[in-house]
Amino acid sequence: MDYLPEYFLTYGQYWNDVLERLPVKKVVIGNPYLAEQLKIYNESNERQIRGKKILIVSSTTVTDKLVAVAKELRKLLPVDYSITFRLHPGEVQFRAERCSEIENVPGIEINHEGGIFDCIRTHDFIVGDLSTTLFEAIPFKKIIFIMDTYFSRTRMPKNIGLRFDEAKDLANMILNSCKNENLDPSYYWTLDWQENFNSFFDLKSKHINNSAG
Repeated sequence: MDYLPEYFLTYGQYWNDVLERLPVKKVVIGNPYLAEQLKIYNESNERQIRGKKILIVSSTTVTDKLVAVAKELRKLLPVDYSITFRLHPGEVQFRAERCSEIENVPGIEINHEGGIFDCIRTHDFIVGDLSTTLFEAIPFKKIIFIMDTYFSRTRMPKNIGLRFDEAKDLANMILNSCKNENLDPSYYWTLDWQENFNSFFDLKSKHINNSAG
């Protein structure tokens, strides 16, 4: 096992549990950048504003399906709802061929620039099938919707997000103000990263000193 690291640092206990078969010591540290973005959000007026903004987080495996959802959802929702279609970095070069059906559709914006946390903070509903963004939306207390696909069924925890098959199901849940079940954000994202890192650093320093002695 010399080719494996001695320690594997994770964002929260969930990632430790998912990687339980990895034969190394797993240590929960947290995500400094997420913690910083969440602090900014909680101290701003953004969280006080409840709008009607939907973020669809695309992925390279189901671009066509999510484009179809965005197109149909635009027809089903009132005009005061807005839709942002966030491209995966691997999709940007294929935008013209894959997103032609929603280019220039009023009420749909195609986005691929800026940080994903900017998108999470400024949207109320987060839609996708398999993306870390769906996890990152949890501590921001956003309403999460997950399209039923092979990947979401096999890789996304059952307790995260409201599942939908078609755009009309999604539209109904949005209009009926459906909400997620209570989730414990700290299970996925530990916020005390500085304290955790310092403890880990102290532990490693003592180990190195003991080995040298």
